[in-house]
Amino acid sequence: RIVSALLPREVWIEVDIDATLGVFYKDVTSVLRRESPMLADVRRPIRMQLLADDGGVPKSTPATWPESQVMREMFWAQSETVRAHVDFGQDLNRQGDALTKPLLIRLWRMLAFEDIRVQGLALPHSRDVSPLESGIAWTRQVSDPIPMRRCQRVDSGSDTRTPAPSTWQRQTSEPARNSSWRGFLEQCSSPSPEMLASELSDDEELVHSPQPQSVHHNSLGRPGDLALDDGDFGVVADDLREATQEGSPWERVVPHHPPRLLPQTLRTRQFEFHPSLPDLLLLGDKKGSVSVLDTEMDEAEMHPSLQVGSHPLLGLVWMRHHPQVAVCGASHSGDIVFLKYDPHARLTESCLQRHQNVECFPKLSSLSANCTDDFLLASGISPNIAVYDVQTGKVVHRAHGVHEHFINISRFCNTSPHIFVTASFDHTCKIWDLRQPVLHNTQVKTLNTGGHNVMCVFSPDDRRVLCSGVDTRIMQFEVPSWRQSPECFPLREAVHRERYRRSTYLADGAHFVTAATEESHMHLMSVQGKKLGVVDFRGVVQTWADSASRDAGGGGGGGAGGG
Repeated sequence: RIVSALLPREVWIEVDIDATLGVFYKDVTSVLRRESPMLADVRRPIRMQLLADDGGVPKSTPATWPESQVMREMFWAQSETVRAHVDFGQDLNRQGDALTKPLLIRLWRMLAFEDIRVQGLALPHSRDVSPLESGIAWTRQVSDPIPMRRCQRVDSGSDTRTPAPSTWQRQTSEPARNSSWRGFLEQCSSPSPEMLASELSDDEELVHSPQPQSVHHNSLGRPGDLALDDGDFGVVADDLREATQEGSPWERVVPHHPPRLLPQTLRTRQFEFHPSLPDLLLLGDKKGSVSVLDTEMDEAEMHPSLQVGSHPLLGLVWMRHHPQVAVCGASHSGDIVFLKYDPHARLTESCLQRHQNVECFPKLSSLSANCTDDFLLASGISPNIAVYDVQTGKVVHRAHGVHEHFINISRFCNTSPHIFVTASFDHTCKIWDLRQPVLHNTQVKTLNTGGHNVMCVFSPDDRRVLCSGVDTRIMQFEVPSWRQSPECFPLREAVHRERYRRSTYLADGAHFVTAATEESHMHLMSVQGKKLGVVDFRGVVQTWADSASRDAGGGGGGGAGGG
């Protein structure tokens, strides 16, 4: 997308996937001459110049990339925005020798925190005013979908090419916003009428509601009950102290359907929901097998798994714009495999097929694809990261020592194809931009959390970053001010060193859920810092094990309980 004061409106152009910077310059020049009223009668030649940026601020000095540089190697992605600026100090119609002097038009790639203003574009020449300090909003790098040409992935060891779809879908959409508690529940899975009896806003206290008919009181909590770990009196005391801080000796249970155990997930190590088919789960187990589970199907209707290695699968990814493509990554060996999903496969066959193996990333623990399916980010039990080109499967960048300790997880944001965050045990989470050199000291921002970081995630609209650590440590930061908000969440002080917390935002972006190992409940929180209650998982496994034992005549309880 070309945005410029020279143009009456934004203009989209299509660039070949393996085009060089020089080819791109020619395409932009052609568009400006054709579409710009200001350049229509200008007879002088036009010369393009891509500007460098430093720490997120464009500089007046040109970038060092030669015109022969392949754009893909510069991390250009689908639906990028480029701004064009001409030095208006030049007389566009000067006579004499100046007619042969090229008219210089400067280009720069839209920054992650830049606001688009088509009128009156001005080029920043100094770092005195930073985009982070000016209060401008996080940029959405997406507009209308555009065609994509020659988007192919080459199978290793074969000349077979699989073309991608001819068009890309919209990268993102505004998340649904429901300000009421009822709206939030309706966005989930149709709770019973009793659950919706009282409408509560986010600012109102949850009350002790009648028990929903769908919740079994013998094994699960109910609204108003206290969710505690059975048999752990230390935890009971901690949770009581935590609840008492809010003036009540009870932990509220939010209205919810009873948790349903999926027996097919026995020995599962990792799972990932499909981005557009909510009933599909990509499963990776402890023995190197990957499978797809349809949660609405019976166990007998599940396809057999595909063996891709012998190590636990820790990295799982569904592609957003190619819903039939998935990726899995194994720990220890670091094997990364692209997979093709076939929903019409025979029931006796795996619905996943091995499509391509790419260069391994040893000690892998995390995989993440960006919002345009252009790049795949790998990290692991090391301070290093690697970025893969999804179209070719090649590593386009390796960065070493970007943290002082190993990186537990890394995640791209949801609306910009270049921004990602890494969470490390060195007590920091770091924000990165692929358009800048990724070195140990070139991060966009360092977020100091004061403790080990188990995971981090952007909100659906990328306006917040949530960092989860050990026990009750949670910190949330606003984007792009990076202000911690709220200053703290209403949880007890962290006392357990081996409870690893994980948190994720809900689809509305206004709430998130958080849970830690060795706990039997999950907290529901608002992004403003209000604790809305818990979902209680006590007795779920035991209830299912008892049921399995009865169905098997008493012979199946041992194995099920162990899972």
